Amino acid sequence: MNNFDNMNDKIFNDIKSFVEEVRWKYPFELHRETRVEQDLGITGDEAYEFIDAFSKQFSVDVTNFKFDSHFELEGDWILPALVRFFTGKKKEDKMVLTLGDLEKAVESKELT
Repeated sequence: MNNFDNMNDKIFNDIKSFVEEVRWKYPFELHRETRVEQDLGITGDEAYEFIDAFSKQFSVDVTNFKFDSHFELEGDWILPALVRFFTGKKKEDKMVLTLGDLEKAVESKELT
């Protein structure tokens, strides 16, 4: 294993520790493929707080991060469901954000 691999493992281990610190220890192993919203259940206001804390902890710029493209928003889900039903529009698929994506953001100092 070279120094780059050791550095990546350290960053990823720091991210795992961060997740357990701001959330809790999950009953499954965290991997780079672990999805923040779908697997960790971080969504809505909690996701805003999580991304904000992540950016501060790891000095990552999140000004260009499109939050709505990755996370469901809190609030009324009935009205949007009715609008989709009557207009025939499908619910937009969200882009998946993984712990591996967070690792890349730490390396590049930007989450986009």
